Amino acid sequence: MFRLPTVMRQVRPVCRALAPHLTRAYAKDVKFGADARALMLQGVDLLADAVAVTMGPKGRTVIIEQSWGSPKVTKDGVTVAKSIDLKDKYKNIGAKLVQDVANNTNEEAGDGTTTATVLARAIAKEGFDTISKGANPVEIRRGKMCQVPCLTCSFFVPPGQKCEFQDAYLLLSEKKISSVQSIVPALEIANQHRKPLVIVAEDVDGEALSTLVLNRYIQCLLTGPT
Repeated sequence: MFRLPTVMRQVRPVCRALAPHLTRAYAKDVKFGADARALMLQGVDLLADAVAVTMGPKGRTVIIEQSWGSPKVTKDGVTVAKSIDLKDKYKNIGAKLVQDVANNTNEEAGDGTTTATVLARAIAKEGFDTISKGANPVEIRRGKMCQVPCLTCSFFVPPGQKCEFQDAYLLLSEKKISSVQSIVPALEIANQHRKPLVIVAEDVDGEALSTLVLNRYIQCLLTGPT
């Protein structure tokens, strides 16, 4: 039969010995401002440099070490991004942020992960530099979001202008088009007969817009008034 006071006296030295290690395991090293941004940007650069070499038809391959079996040779940007894990935790935070960019691009569009990674690096560099000079991060984000429509504005017909086609197919939608599956039949028919397709809808966004832009299907989009 064990006596509780005796057991506690025996356990107490062990707890004291482990206490510093347990405390250190949960400790957090906190950084602010330019120092934190500089370290994260180094991680962004390391990941973007590895991914950027795969860009385009003349892009090079990357050899990735595997925990088992032979090394993996790939030219896929998102695969390269997912394989990177940096030892420095601050640099790794920056790398993980860009990994999220590549993953989200792959899920939304299915392609363009390398381009998205390179753009993310450029936005991070310019954004961090502007913030260091006193700019408001919220205003920077608003400016970037306002620039996004400019990338696709040439596909839309603004009020007062015309878009003319002869013998074209017309797709009418009373709702916003977000899913590419909803317009696949129309795209297949237009492609089969080699005729232009005019889409009239409340709006086109998300997966549908990404697919149309990346595959260069868009020739004319008419959106309703907002």
